[in-house]
Amino acid sequence: MYVGFFLKVNELMTSIFFFSYYIGILWFVMCELHEDFVLDVNFKTHSDVESLDDNFISYFNLQHKSAYNLVIISTYFSLTSLTTIGLGDYRPTNSLERFVCAFILLFGVSIFSYIMN
Repeated sequence: MYVGFFLKVNELMTSIFFFSYYIGILWFVMCELHEDFVLDVNFKTHSDVESLDDNFISYFNLQHKSAYNLVIISTYFSLTSLTTIGLGDYRPTNSLERFVCAFILLFGVSIFSYIMN
């Protein structure tokens, strides 16, 4: 009885850590693609475009951090979103990011429901 419970909890924790890592990477790539898209559409540099402040990375002044630190921050953000805790220190800043975050929240609930079933 207890062995089955611990196996389910272990499966849940392992799944959440793997999913949060991959979703964090997806989040980081999505933010970078959004930034590149805004720059390509406006044909300007980072300092000339005001709409870049609406990006997760530039809004929280993360563009000066290394890629390793950005992946850790993105994974942390996706873990808090995936587990529906949402501490609020990092949050989506534009409509595209809010849409993806809503998908992450629904995905997190479905993972918990599937594994705990």
